[in-house]
Amino acid sequence: MLTQRAPQIPEKPFQITLHGDTREDPFHWLRERDNPDVMAVLEAENEWTSSQLADTEQLQQTLYEAMRARIQEDDMSVPVRKGKYEYYLRTHAGKEYPSYWRRSDGQDECLLDVNLLADGHEFFEVGDVAVSPNHRFLALAVDKAGDEHYTLSVLDLQQQQWLDDAPGECAGELVWTMDSAGFYFTRLDDQCRPWQLVYHRLGGSENELKLCMEEPDQRFYMGIGRNVTDEMVLVTLASNTTSEIHYASALTGGVSFTCLKTRQQELEYYADFDGKQFWIRANDTGPGFRLVTAPADLPDQWQEVIPHQSGITLDDYEIFSEGLILFRRFASDGCVRMEVRPTNAPAYSVVFPDPVYSVGAFDNIHYECDVVRLGYESLTRPESVFELKITDGTQQLLKQKEVRGGYEPAEYLSRRIWAVSADGERVPVSVVGRKESFYQPAPLLLYGYGAYGESLDPWFSSGRLNLLDRGMMFAIAHVRGGGDLGEPWYLAGKMEHKENSFHDFIACAEALIQDGYTASDKLVITGGSAGGTLMGAVANMRPELFHAVAADVPFVDVINTLLDDSLPLTVTEYEEWGNPNEEEAYQRIRQWSPYDNIEQADYPHMLIQAAMNDSRVPYWEAAKWLARLRQNNKGSRQQLLHTRMDAGHGGASGRYQALHEAAFEQAFILKVMALDHL
Repeated sequence: MLTQRAPQIPEKPFQITLHGDTREDPFHWLRERDNPDVMAVLEAENEWTSSQLADTEQLQQTLYEAMRARIQEDDMSVPVRKGKYEYYLRTHAGKEYPSYWRRSDGQDECLLDVNLLADGHEFFEVGDVAVSPNHRFLALAVDKAGDEHYTLSVLDLQQQQWLDDAPGECAGELVWTMDSAGFYFTRLDDQCRPWQLVYHRLGGSENELKLCMEEPDQRFYMGIGRNVTDEMVLVTLASNTTSEIHYASALTGGVSFTCLKTRQQELEYYADFDGKQFWIRANDTGPGFRLVTAPADLPDQWQEVIPHQSGITLDDYEIFSEGLILFRRFASDGCVRMEVRPTNAPAYSVVFPDPVYSVGAFDNIHYECDVVRLGYESLTRPESVFELKITDGTQQLLKQKEVRGGYEPAEYLSRRIWAVSADGERVPVSVVGRKESFYQPAPLLLYGYGAYGESLDPWFSSGRLNLLDRGMMFAIAHVRGGGDLGEPWYLAGKMEHKENSFHDFIACAEALIQDGYTASDKLVITGGSAGGTLMGAVANMRPELFHAVAADVPFVDVINTLLDDSLPLTVTEYEEWGNPNEEEAYQRIRQWSPYDNIEQADYPHMLIQAAMNDSRVPYWEAAKWLARLRQNNKGSRQQLLHTRMDAGHGGASGRYQALHEAAFEQAFILKVMALDHL
């Protein structure tokens, strides 16, 4: 087991008084990024963590090699046809990054090898890679630090030369105009928020960039895309509660955009255009959204196609010349049902082979098309891509991700069970494990998130087999705050209802114990970012319920972060968590903020991971949390901190680097579960 001889992080007196409440924050100084003492603390903690897990080094290598052996290292994606070309990605054995290719008349051409560009960089994350409509130019957005600040470059594919008119920093998204003369992209403000729409003409200088639109309200983020027929540029301005769409012709780089419908607080709508009319998904008549159309010349005249229905959320839709595809989530079981409405044939539903699963549209870029391409996976079924013929439902499997090494799905089981939360609400839990693990209390890893309406639809992971094949089980707690049972499920776990997320997760853990799947001393919980908020809150509320915690880039210093509007995300986060500058919100958040509610207790084993260049959750949140936990821990279980010095919020950028990171966390879990000998 881990030994309790951890470094001591120095305390420095600091007080914060707000709304008559004074909070001591002796580790506030860890925010001082340029302070050499801060770097010394992080390096000392990394060394300590390495020393405490030194006896797992061989295990880490074994886990890494097992994950690597399961993937098809030399692989290619399903090609997507654009004009005379088919575009696809390739991965190569031993290479961290993919290469971009296209094919025409049987000839394959490598457009871009990311491995060559990434050479010499510890971190290299590619954002948009977009080829111009005339197929001559490739625009590329790259983040070389992990801080989500991208730079744009343009490659002339015909001349095989990089153009010297790079437009500078961007937010990672871009959209070409149909004349291939230039493209639109978004720029970041000082808080790392996409807020300006800019047009860049090839051959122009950075000083000639055209500013098309600017969003001054810090709650709103800007996103760009094209409609399904490629004739229109769509700009989405969205906060956590409200959205607004602007549009313009995509034929040339104009600077004048038209607003589809002026924003109204609490109104969310999202649009596409089929060449004749807009298709709009909106929550104006209920939280589950409805689908309407509007003529191009009268965009404010909405005609209902699919009404809002209680207990059903319209998650998404796809429009084609041959029909309409609906993805609707049912509150009764949380599953997404897919309905197809052909233009000239009866509607029908698509039946999937697993009781719980993930399904969604996949690389559908053509409106004049009689098939819809879908992605599908479950806890026991690897990701697959297939095409469904809209008129009659005929399916064709295009590719299923190979799991090498003899994976047999029949050796595993997945189930959906239900827990009862503190207020009587039923909460779903998805469980997977080897068949033999179901018949006795087994070590179990329970994952949760519960924020922003994100749905944790069950997914397959070949890396997870490292745990399952050693006798562990894996479960997903579909707590409120996520969108797992629809939009009302999200609304019931945010703002003044946030504590429902924590009670739900605890109820899921208790149900797994009561039903005999696991036991308290066999239970590890995990979550990252806002899922780290969940981990911190439940560890404070019920430290005895969990044996260990693995928290990645955890958002735990909630009040202090939300009081600092110079940080990225802060202002827009007010609509998710509340604004602590307001006394009512402050008092509410004060009741559960993980950093502010640590008390003397026997805390679980913890592996807390941070990233130095994280622009979403600063490294100091994890460091401060670790320091206060260690200060108050009265038991023998130990809390460890590991900071990735050359990465951002999403961790390593290379695929083998990511496997090493996964192996590191898995080794910690197996060690505290005493399964590291297997």
